[in-house]
Amino acid sequence: MKDLELLRYPVGRFGKPEKISDEDVQEYIRVLGNFPAELAKTVGNFDDEKFNTQYRENGWTVRQVITHVADSHSRAYAMFKHGLEQNNLKVKPNSEKKALGLGGSQNTAVQTALQTIYSVHESWVLDLKSLSDNELNLTFFYPDAGRTMSLPEYLAIFSWHSKHHLGHIKGLKDRMGW
Repeated sequence: MKDLELLRYPVGRFGKPEKISDEDVQEYIRVLGNFPAELAKTVGNFDDEKFNTQYRENGWTVRQVITHVADSHSRAYAMFKHGLEQNNLKVKPNSEKKALGLGGSQNTAVQTALQTIYSVHESWVLDLKSLSDNELNLTFFYPDAGRTMSLPEYLAIFSWHSKHHLGHIKGLKDRMGW
C-alpha cells in the first residue's frame, strides 16, 4: 500500500500551509516559472511508446498527464485572471475524468500540450510578478471544498500540482531506466 501511495503521490499529498510567507509565494512563482522547461527536459527523449506508458498500473499515460496539466493550468490561469477582476471569485468545478475522456486529449500531440504549458506559465509568472501586495490578498471560493482560499494558497496548490505530475513522469522514467 505504501508503494501505491508513493506512486500516486510522489511528492506527498498536498497539505494546506498554515501560514504562507512572501518568500513562499516567491518560491511558488519560481516553481511555476521553471516547470515547463523541466517537464520538456524530462520527456525530451520520449517517443510515442513512452508517451503512451502509464506512470503506474491503472494510472494515466504520460501523454494524459501532460494533457491534464495543460488543461488544468490553462484553466487555473484563466481563473486567476478573472479573480483579479472579481475578488472572492467562485471557481467552477472541473471534471478531469470527463476532460481526459474526450477524444482530443487521447490524441493530443504532446508538443502542442507542452507549448500550451510554456505559454500559460510564462504569462502567469509575468502577471504574478507584476501584482501589488493588495492584489496578492485576493481570494477564490471553491464550492467543491466548501471554502474560500487566498491567492497564495492557490499558488501553493499549483506549485505542488506541477511537482506532483513531474514526479509521476520522473518516477516512471527512473523505474524504466529511460
